[in-house]
Amino acid sequence: MVVFADGRRSPIPEDFRGAPVETLALLAERATTPLLRARLADVCWLLDRKRGTLGSSAISSYVEIVQKIDAGDLELPFEEKSSALDHECRDYLWRALLIGRSIGWDKPEGPTARDWVIKLRKRAKDQRAAIPVGWFSKLDLDLGISDASEVAANIEEVLLALGSTLDLNTAADLWRVAARAYRVAEKKDDAHRCQAEAAECLVLQSETIFAKQGSAMLASHQLSDAIAQLHGIPGKRTRRTELRHRLIDIQAGISEEMSALSRFSCSPGHRSDTR
Repeated sequence: MVVFADGRRSPIPEDFRGAPVETLALLAERATTPLLRARLADVCWLLDRKRGTLGSSAISSYVEIVQKIDAGDLELPFEEKSSALDHECRDYLWRALLIGRSIGWDKPEGPTARDWVIKLRKRAKDQRAAIPVGWFSKLDLDLGISDASEVAANIEEVLLALGSTLDLNTAADLWRVAARAYRVAEKKDDAHRCQAEAAECLVLQSETIFAKQGSAMLASHQLSDAIAQLHGIPGKRTRRTELRHRLIDIQAGISEEMSALSRFSCSPGHRSDTR
């Protein structure tokens, strides 16, 4: 986490190889706090994969953390109200399932962790919590937990319910995740449809940036992403050509934007050394 100028640093797992790992294993077995037990057991298993019992302990401890946060028995830092629909809970489950996949997908602790991913993904959908829907849908797809068609349909349900109230960045991301899910489900037409929706969100965002902020660079970046998103979709050649022409028009303003920046950086008080 920290490296100092003189070369000193905070510990890394490799520092505990050999004899110290025995001490960590003993501490992991005695720890009563799930946060501490999960971290200690995880490090021990990471350093010595033969310690399957500690791997299982890490999984169950990570799941216990999520359960306690959900029940209100543990609080997340910097949050007014803790909720399991949080990126930290997603990360705890992600780590638990990675360990589970290594020590055996059918170990008793694994199904509980997978059930929590499904539970939180569906809860996010029911609560119309767009960003958590994206987090837990990606996690679900990464580990192949649920039927991909169901994941995609749930995302589309949220997108339809939120409509224009959803910010364009989040909407584009959700459409991309839905497209990915449909590709996994081998539904190409639906995947292409969602991919095209993601592209149009990026186009609209590009035009909004250009109109409100006047930034040709940012608008060009978004429009380039939109054109790339349309690549490979049947029947979109005309639309891609139209957007390329629009991209050229917007890019014409980049030189003026850079010129203004150069004048600012060379003005009195902002002189730069060009030697």
